[in-house]
Amino acid sequence: MLLLDGMEPLQSDYDFEKGAIKDPALRTLITELGRRNPGLCVITTRVAAPELSRYPQTCQQIDLETLSAEAGAMLLKVRGTQGSDEALQQATAAFGFHALAINLLATYLHEIPGHPIAAAAALPDLPNVPEAKGKHPRRIMAAFAEKLGKVAATELLHLLGLFSRPAELQAIAAVIAKPPIPNLTDKLTGVREAAFLQACETLRRYKLLAPASSHSPDTLDCHPLVREHFGEKLRQQNPAAWQEAHRRLYEYYKNLPAKELPDTLEEMEPLFAAVAHGCQAGIHQKVIDEVYWPRINRSGEYFSMKKLGAFGADLAAVSNFFEKPWSKPASGITDADKPLVLNWAGLFLRALGRLAEASQPMQAGMEASAQKEDWVGAAQD
Repeated sequence: MLLLDGMEPLQSDYDFEKGAIKDPALRTLITELGRRNPGLCVITTRVAAPELSRYPQTCQQIDLETLSAEAGAMLLKVRGTQGSDEALQQATAAFGFHALAINLLATYLHEIPGHPIAAAAALPDLPNVPEAKGKHPRRIMAAFAEKLGKVAATELLHLLGLFSRPAELQAIAAVIAKPPIPNLTDKLTGVREAAFLQACETLRRYKLLAPASSHSPDTLDCHPLVREHFGEKLRQQNPAAWQEAHRRLYEYYKNLPAKELPDTLEEMEPLFAAVAHGCQAGIHQKVIDEVYWPRINRSGEYFSMKKLGAFGADLAAVSNFFEKPWSKPASGITDADKPLVLNWAGLFLRALGRLAEASQPMQAGMEASAQKEDWVGAAQD
């Protein structure tokens, strides 16, 4: 039996390939298991993998995001919510039958004396958030944030939104180091360990933070939708803090490898993380000059691709250099390097067999080189 829990960080978020598995080795494994698998492979993810839709005879896809009215009412009742079966079922329907929403709702109501289901009606709506984006769970997350106020636990929620996977405690420490980031780490900077652990326990009691893991004791994890919600809130409401936090994570991951030039994909993983965080910080050119070109690419050797076979990781890294994939590089990249970024994208897409997509950046790169009268570059593109 093979269990792949929480696969969505390894799946594409782009609309044109929603859910596609980014890593070629993992994609090959999943595809081959779909064709023929004498054992059992269980995958949990919020996003359907299109690779598996071709094998309906061997792959069963079960949507666990929604509950029946009866199951939702039972969950609320088991968690101590008070009300008639009809009222519990109506509340389940009002929150979109969404499993996470009902679970969070039960937790929220448990904090209210008497745990009345009637209190669910008082939770504000989020009219601008579609149900497909997690409208109903986000309503309760917003209510919890309002209930907590400006405390260390709330700041920690927003910090978790900086990551696309479980957050390392050392990475969080890098963000909350002095000086504090205004309106983001005021409470967490300089906090004692006991107070930090108390903030974690508060979030665990509210089901906003996953239980401590004996396998990864030095990380904090949460539901992907929790990360998504609080990350979006931070980016929209405090963009300066969002960028500064990512800049600190860039510096942390950039300096994490023991070697200036890592030799294995495992050793190089922090550099790929540095690329993602640096681009979120808006320092695209610095990321290229300090990390991607000299340390991942090795100044034209294409080390990560040719020696490590990291086609998927390279493409994921290069995608951070685009405002619009795969035709518009980020405005912070110099005109001299934009054709190079386009060329990288075309090269990695082609290496992954995505020829139709590869034609767009290669054409754009050729045109950009021609405009500069860089005929050698245009010929190479």
